Amino acid sequence: MTPMSSAPGPDALREAVRTGECDVVVVFKLSRPTRRGAREALNSEAELREHGVSSISATERFVDTSDPTGVALIAALAEQESKSTSGFVRSAKTELRDIGSHTSGIAPYGFTTTREQRGDLVAVKLNADPVQVKP
Repeated sequence: MTPMSSAPGPDALREAVRTGECDVVVVFKLSRPTRRGAREALNSEAELREHGVSSISATERFVDTSDPTGVALIAALAEQESKSTSGFVRSAKTELRDIGSHTSGIAPYGFTTTREQRGDLVAVKLNADPVQVKP
């Protein structure tokens, strides 16, 4: 089965589907389980149907996943949401870089971080760690 979620337990869910332990998969939003486009969404839904399992959304009850049109709608929603989120993240990182902030996660070896308020934003400043890096 193609990956259906980045949340904890997707392997356990796939196993439950394959062994017949569930007949319905309930998700918050149908676009959440996949971000890789229409093919992955169609493959995931096909595998669910192959095992007699349907998927429903707690927030999008109007989408029918029992036919390919509903699955295509799910894929389109997932792709659009992914593009929107990616654009937001890129924009936010650019804004943070413009104020001199570190933006790539944890501090590299030999550095610690401090946070500094700069206007409406909080910048992460890298500082050499004297314990790890000897001058």
